[in-house]
Amino acid sequence: MKIVKSFEEIMLGIKSVRDFKEKYYTNFFPNKDQIELWIEKASLYKIDKFNGVVFFIRKNESFNSLYFVAKSEESLSNGISLAANFLEETCTVIDLIGKATELSRLNDIFKNYKFVEYTSLTRMSRVINEDEDFKNDISIDFANTNDVQEIKILLDTYFDPLSEQIPFKEEILNWIKKNHIVVKREDDHIVGFVIFDLIGMTSYLRYWFVHPEYRDKKIGSALLNKYFFLSSGCKKQMFWVINDNENAIKRYKHYGFEMESLNDIILKKDRN
Repeated sequence: MKIVKSFEEIMLGIKSVRDFKEKYYTNFFPNKDQIELWIEKASLYKIDKFNGVVFFIRKNESFNSLYFVAKSEESLSNGISLAANFLEETCTVIDLIGKATELSRLNDIFKNYKFVEYTSLTRMSRVINEDEDFKNDISIDFANTNDVQEIKILLDTYFDPLSEQIPFKEEILNWIKKNHIVVKREDDHIVGFVIFDLIGMTSYLRYWFVHPEYRDKKIGSALLNKYFFLSSGCKKQMFWVINDNENAIKRYKHYGFEMESLNDIILKKDRN
């Protein structure tokens, strides 16, 4: 296993597998800005290719995230057995993304190597109606650069790092600079926020949060309406929701979001 030092190294590793054939299996969809931040943090590693499969490991504070690109299910299974010694030093988490029917065989492969299902998510989306008229709620502010630490603490405290991919401070700062974080303040403290991305004509809701002590005060709906207002130039909105979060799913459906057939099964392997 060796540390990754450039985005080009990632792309060459992926290309070495993809060149085998058109159909391949992966859970790795690298975003250049994000990858370069991981490289800057010295947190991304590559396991040398095993006959048609390449693995990447991102080291987090308390666990590792495992990514793969494989030419076949067989090469993936064989590769895991050969790379097993790299997965024993700490807890390892892997996301399997796709339709349920496509994921069952991949799920079985990893379960053969002591991975167990931790949780699962489903993507929800809504098509934006041109006639929608969401108001610009002035009680909801854009976050500023002084808010980075407070937002990071709230994310670390109330979100699950294994399933919700807690961002670095640098990522939070980038969202703030793009005006992609809106917050609700009470007594000079942030009690709720929405973090989102605008990519082309699609708006991606990343995080929606209201502090437990301030719930049932319509803060969540005010934040979401502000998000809708800021996304009004897009054609579609989407996000991932944890499947057992029935309260959130109910709220999203109220706003017109529908469940898609795309799933994210999160598997976990504890250290030996």
